[in-house]
Amino acid sequence: MLTRNSGTSRRTMTESQPTSTKYQFVAFCILGYTFATLALIYVVIEHRLRPPPIEPPTVVVTPDFAAIESVSERKAAFFDYLNPLIAEQNQLLQQQRLALVKIQHSLLNDQPLTAPQLLQFAELRRQFVIDEELSKEDALQELLLRVDQLPAAMVLAQAAMESAWGTSRFARLANNYFGQWCFNTGCGLVPAHRPAGARHEVRRFESVTEAVAAYFHNINTHRAYIELRSLRALRRRAKQPLEGPVLVAGLEKYSTKGSAYIEELRAIIRVNDLTQYN
Repeated sequence: MLTRNSGTSRRTMTESQPTSTKYQFVAFCILGYTFATLALIYVVIEHRLRPPPIEPPTVVVTPDFAAIESVSERKAAFFDYLNPLIAEQNQLLQQQRLALVKIQHSLLNDQPLTAPQLLQFAELRRQFVIDEELSKEDALQELLLRVDQLPAAMVLAQAAMESAWGTSRFARLANNYFGQWCFNTGCGLVPAHRPAGARHEVRRFESVTEAVAAYFHNINTHRAYIELRSLRALRRRAKQPLEGPVLVAGLEKYSTKGSAYIEELRAIIRVNDLTQYN
């Protein structure tokens, strides 16, 4: 009987081992699945909370415009060089504006903004210098005035005038194609005929791409160009194209020449048929 009992005991233990191993394997699978699911959820949340990536700006070699003797060839080279940089800025603004329109749609329909939308909205408020005290709705309306494209014809005409078709001292030595100023000592080049007591310098840029981006930011944020942004908004509401000869009317404060400056820009646009670039 002892032998039978011992045999029975050994048999019972042997039969119980596969069952225990099976349960351990199932528990291990469940635990592994749980950890994998949690890891996937973390990756998804991290991805959604991360702001959309910004493509690095394009950097291209600047032609030596002064070395091009033919006026027509110099102009063609000038437009061919700058137009892609202008298009790049306009494409970015188009993407940012589309994001704002989606945010506007959500607010109008009392829908909560997603985490990526909240992050992008906050970044655009900072980037386009929106008063922090404005409500979300008022800030959105101001952003829709500022986050918008500029007609290539207008930008090309200003670049041509301000940089002497890329041959000016400031264009060659500071990559400054728009006559933009700065006010810290050493931030740029001192104009040869700067009045006594004046502090401004012509800003130095690392590249023409950077200068174009700064010009767009200046036109879209500075209070001196509120009229231009209002004209642009009117064209948008009327579903009319953003035309260079029309929007240059908002650049009167860009130069001390005032209205004469506007007429000069329109002449450059007309003579060089720059509306083809819009």
